[in-house]
Amino acid sequence: MLGDRLKGSVAIVTGGSTGIGYGCAEALARAGAHVVITARTEADGRQAEADCTGQGLSVVYRPQDVGLEADWHRVASDTLKRFGRLDFLINNAGIAHLAPIEETSAETLMSLLRVNLIGAYYGLKHCLRPIVAAYDRRGFPGMVVNMSSVLSRIAQDGASAYCAAKGGIAGLTRAYGRRLAGQAHKIQVKSLLPGYTMTPQVDKAIGRDSPLLANVVYVSGEPGAEASNSLKALLARLLARPQGYVTGTALSLRL
Repeated sequence: MLGDRLKGSVAIVTGGSTGIGYGCAEALARAGAHVVITARTEADGRQAEADCTGQGLSVVYRPQDVGLEADWHRVASDTLKRFGRLDFLINNAGIAHLAPIEETSAETLMSLLRVNLIGAYYGLKHCLRPIVAAYDRRGFPGMVVNMSSVLSRIAQDGASAYCAAKGGIAGLTRAYGRRLAGQAHKIQVKSLLPGYTMTPQVDKAIGRDSPLLANVVYVSGEPGAEASNSLKALLARLLARPQGYVTGTALSLRL
């Protein structure tokens, strides 16, 4: 059964208060995992926690700015203190920006890199050791999933900064996958590449009426739609059924 391995496991999902992150956190909790969701906006995080616990799910919220290394140390420590272990990390937190490069400031570029790339880097740095430490209790490989985008592979007009940040995730995933491959704990690092999904975050950053959306490729749809459900189901299966030495890989979801 899907939940057999996930039941009792512990996962951190960054950006877990809304959109894709919330959907993934909910799916893992329904499979029996204890899930720590993090987000910068406390109101969203508390609401997501309340929604999940109201359904009898084991979900707790911790405030976090993924671009701050001190926040990663705190979240990892809090998770271990509460649950005694860590098995999975979903580096999902991200921000979106669509604008021509001539209209993209250096500050905007650095903000995208800080959240979309550096945040995932810190996550690996602070969470790999406890995931490795839990191997004997878990009995199967733990995993880190970096949420990337099809735009890490396919160029998109008006998304050069976003493409650069998500492209960095691809390199980070390959590098850590190679580093961990063949080690006794068999920890795997993968990235998922969903298509464009109109999450609340994307809606706020870009808007549904932006002329740039006319050329967007690989639309995944609205949160909660069939495509989003497919993404959640795939993530749960990846964590529950790690496939041998398949690590450092990127899985495109052309939904």
